[in-house]
Amino acid sequence: MLRTTPEAPPHSAGPSTVPPRERLGRPFNVHLSTVALSNLVDGMVMVGVPLLAVSLTRSPQEIAWLSTLFWLPWLLFGLASGVLVDRLDRRIVRLAATSVRVALMGGVAVLAATGHLSLVLLLVFMGLYGLTQVFVDLSARTIVPQLVPSSRLAAANGRTMAAERVFDDFIGRPVGGLLVVAGAGWLFGAAAAVGVAALLLLGLGLTGRFRPGDALPGAAAEHSGQAEHSGSAEHSGTGAEGARPPAGVVPAERTGALREVRQGLGFLFGHPVLRPVAIMAAVANLASAAYMAVFILWVVGPESAIGLSAGQYPLTMVAMAAGAILATVVIEPLKNRWPEVPLMLGGWMAQVPLLVLPVLIPRLDVLLSAWFLSGFCNMTGNVLAMTLMQRLTPNRLLGRVNGATSTLAFGLMPLGAVAGGFVGEHLGLPVVFIGAAALLGLAVLYAMLTIGGREARTTGPDAGRAPRPGAAPQASGTVPATGRDLRPTDPSVQRVLRAGALGGGPGLR
Repeated sequence: MLRTTPEAPPHSAGPSTVPPRERLGRPFNVHLSTVALSNLVDGMVMVGVPLLAVSLTRSPQEIAWLSTLFWLPWLLFGLASGVLVDRLDRRIVRLAATSVRVALMGGVAVLAATGHLSLVLLLVFMGLYGLTQVFVDLSARTIVPQLVPSSRLAAANGRTMAAERVFDDFIGRPVGGLLVVAGAGWLFGAAAAVGVAALLLLGLGLTGRFRPGDALPGAAAEHSGQAEHSGSAEHSGTGAEGARPPAGVVPAERTGALREVRQGLGFLFGHPVLRPVAIMAAVANLASAAYMAVFILWVVGPESAIGLSAGQYPLTMVAMAAGAILATVVIEPLKNRWPEVPLMLGGWMAQVPLLVLPVLIPRLDVLLSAWFLSGFCNMTGNVLAMTLMQRLTPNRLLGRVNGATSTLAFGLMPLGAVAGGFVGEHLGLPVVFIGAAALLGLAVLYAMLTIGGREARTTGPDAGRAPRPGAAPQASGTVPATGRDLRPTDPSVQRVLRAGALGGGPGLR
């Protein structure tokens, strides 16, 4: 259902059995670099702040509040941020949110260096940092289809998520652990400096306009017959002043904010694939938040089950990142070999026993092995889910649909973190971990049964793979009629629907 190579250009001479593959281009490479730097900061902060907090308290409830406040902005502002991202230039949104983040970290660095570090300060910081994360992440995700050809979305998402994991887990978290030893001021000061570098690279390296109504390079290339993406915002039409969207790309209409929110929610909840995936992600992330909110108490300290030091803790994240990186390398061959939706859901389901294993056998080698495999399975599911959303959603709705999905996916995480802290405080940490794994399994099972039902049957054994040359179009799919302005007019979306993109495959029936 999803092409791996573009159609041969009209001006190519002679027969071609393997069409040339479009390049991702320079704008995407700049975007990828800024994502890497932003996630370097995330890694430093997300491991450094909990380690600082563990030195101040051993209460599961108090530690869990760090995760609660970090994820709470997704629940409060996810839908509103989606509207803003669909109204404003997505590059400008990223610049503004990154600037606020840099100022926040610089201020906390000064307070920490002058001896004002406290648990309350860390909690307030995590809440405000989480607010910047909403706008940084949402604008970064929705800008990708404006940077790359539609045929390379899976590759672009894979590389983006690989950069996230490498710089977050491989580099940022170990560096954050070392900086905590040096002092809290060093942690926040270094994070602010990296944030400045990301801000400068984004501001100077990625130029032009990236509003939802601007031309999409992938769509432009397909309509003009260009097989190779030039990689320039000026040549692709992205960001060029006065550029007109190509045929099939409809400029966004300015309407009331509440109506725009309803449009995003209507498209999401009316879609036979995106709806169950979003619901599953919400429940699964609730379970994950409960698990991870108190997991550091199971791993770090002489009182813990595994007994790692603060400096050793980032090793667990490195193991998970290694598995995730492997998944991004093999994701394109995997999705060409197996149907996309069963592969996505199967990867998530495989995590259930992997979450239980370190609880039953609390040893470092077991933990590292389980985290490596869990990282591989989770990244496989995440890349395919993001690619499906970007292909099945019109670009002018992508910010709102992404915002609605993120609100569901991340909005329940504060509740999960609070629940994990409460259960861990009163019933013990193992109950949290085993209960969270069981809840994850039920969530994925729901998606499997729903997507594998009558609304989303496959049209044949080749659904989920690239169409054969000369193959006739298959039966048309449908998108819920939630209003005429919600019909997917992007040709790449229509091709996905015609090819049976809503099919779940035999493994999900």
